[in-house]
Amino acid sequence: MSIESDVFRRRLPRAAALKEYGFTEAPEGWLYEEDLLAGAFRAHVTVRTAGSGAASFADGSCVSGDVTDADTGESYIPLRIERQVGTFAAEVRKAYQELLEDIAAHCFYEQQFLSVQTERLAASIESLYGDRPEHLFEKYPEIAVFRDQRVKKWYSAVMAVSAGQLQTKKQTDKQKAVKEPETEHNQPAVNPADRYDAKASVEIMNLKLAPENVERLQKVPGCYPAYHMNKKHWITVLLDGTLPDEDILALIAESHTLACRGMAKSGAGLDDHTWVIPSAYDQFDVAAAFRQSPDLEWQQAARMRKGDTVYIYIGVPVKAIRYRCTVKETDIPNHSGYREDKYPFVVLLHLEESYPDEVMPLAKMRQLGLYGVRGARRVPEQLAAHMRQLVESK
Repeated sequence: MSIESDVFRRRLPRAAALKEYGFTEAPEGWLYEEDLLAGAFRAHVTVRTAGSGAASFADGSCVSGDVTDADTGESYIPLRIERQVGTFAAEVRKAYQELLEDIAAHCFYEQQFLSVQTERLAASIESLYGDRPEHLFEKYPEIAVFRDQRVKKWYSAVMAVSAGQLQTKKQTDKQKAVKEPETEHNQPAVNPADRYDAKASVEIMNLKLAPENVERLQKVPGCYPAYHMNKKHWITVLLDGTLPDEDILALIAESHTLACRGMAKSGAGLDDHTWVIPSAYDQFDVAAAFRQSPDLEWQQAARMRKGDTVYIYIGVPVKAIRYRCTVKETDIPNHSGYREDKYPFVVLLHLEESYPDEVMPLAKMRQLGLYGVRGARRVPEQLAAHMRQLVESK
């Protein structure tokens, strides 16, 4: 790496600050010159600013420079020779690096991600969902994930990989021999990762999608089989501008929905606003509680919201859903004395309807995708739809 790339890695220039510092604008970028070591040398610094396109200068390539001898005007060659360890050469290199670091401190801002596109997407994610990048993996601190703060499930992971890991694999002579002849309808897809040196770092994002979308998108330039994720449900997107921001944001929206809603064992989606909670028949008499009042306090699940539907499942020996309730209030402080450390808040449930045990026994629940109730959980969409039909049919 060069002196410039070492100093300016993951930094982006601010045009107004460059002008204030003393840079002058020219067709090739912003130019600055300054004497070093009492005028014995002169530093020349050029800063190119990234436009609104895909270019990323987070590797420090936006800055180039040179140091010339004031008497001859020629470049000071020892500046770039790493093995040059003489005292004088070290002084020149130190003076030049200190100038670059001062420019970096006054005229640049730190970029969290390698790609400019990733920076834009991260800002959009925060604006849309309120989620900021988190570094959750101690072994891989460079990986940033975005996760829903209510359910703590991540729907996007950003990381840098070598371009070689995404590049088109070279075929052997034997493979080429059995390859179908290329026609205008049978042309190999262009792989944007092939534009890079195999060792170059590129940034990718892993997203969770419906299997049919994963299969379809793998034919789109810039999309790849998931990197270190389940390749049936996840896809990898190259963040270098190949795909427009709006297309990636649409994929992020789908990933956010799938990750936050979850999936039932059957593979069906879970209803966001319909819950089932278990009650042990021999530990709490729900029927007696509802005889006293149609309102009942219950431990609050993280995502329960006012207006949600909650079914109460009675365990052994009943093993059936008996009650349908509506969440009347949420975030009520738990002062019941029961597991207040685990459940600091409770919800107020209002009884809407009671069911005979044969309406929704465990066997039927399983047919509709709900295989067990060990704690508060959302129900499969097909079960929620079935229960809504019961209400609407009355």
